[in-house]
Amino acid sequence: MSHFIRNTLIIFFLTACALYARMFLFTTPSATNAEVVFLPVGQGDSELIRIGKANILIDTGPNQNVSQLLDGIIGIGKRIDVVLVSHGDSDHVSGLAGILESRSVGAIAYSGTSTPLLDELFTQARAQQIPIITLTAGSSVSYTSSTLEVLWPLVDVGVISRNDTSLVVTLRSNGDCALFTGDIDSKTENDLVTRYGETINCDVLKIAHHGSKYSSSPEFLQAVSPAVSVIEVGKNSYGHPALETLKRITEAGSGIWRTDHDGMVRVILKPQSLLISPQK
Repeated sequence: MSHFIRNTLIIFFLTACALYARMFLFTTPSATNAEVVFLPVGQGDSELIRIGKANILIDTGPNQNVSQLLDGIIGIGKRIDVVLVSHGDSDHVSGLAGILESRSVGAIAYSGTSTPLLDELFTQARAQQIPIITLTAGSSVSYTSSTLEVLWPLVDVGVISRNDTSLVVTLRSNGDCALFTGDIDSKTENDLVTRYGETINCDVLKIAHHGSKYSSSPEFLQAVSPAVSVIEVGKNSYGHPALETLKRITEAGSGIWRTDHDGMVRVILKPQSLLISPQK
């Protein structure tokens, strides 16, 4: 699907009250419309993908707040079919302990690069007989009309920083595309552009590394050409999101939503359109 002004209708919907917002979130997505919920977990990442009755969680944030947020969206104790761990930093995986304690998990997938914290969490998962799967570029899974595809890391990626081992995943549904980037930096972003070219174009972009100045390069933003950019960020001492990053995103023609300002951000991928609903 091409850039948003040409072929994408964006509808901005603001909920009128807390009760309506709660009812809105509990609505089960249709079998044909995928939904992405960017969770306000503070300075960390967590995104819930809902496709029909399937629940796929990318990262689990820096604390146990994610469990309470999921209770309000999919219901108390409801199953997570797959947890995708972008990489092992604590702001992306610490909430997994609470997930494992409070609900069933079908499988956990990661890039193959571990950390002591991730090893500890995987020990907890294996004790519950939860399969742990390693994913690299080319892995994909389809559910009804939606497909998740892993673009990164490569099998032979070489020696890189832990941030750059992040799983990079696309969700394609109804002609729309959402791109999830973990904490990759501009070098990996540009490697993706070189490898995938125009096919990396997506309507929705999860901005890498909480809006770090070292990510979201002009070349990458031009290639992705997102209509919607979501920054998952909370109070921090790193200067996230950087002013120069916000400027680059704006200059790329994208709207910006931030979990620290907008709260939970819900995006429904409908045929030839996006429905965006911040849930502050």
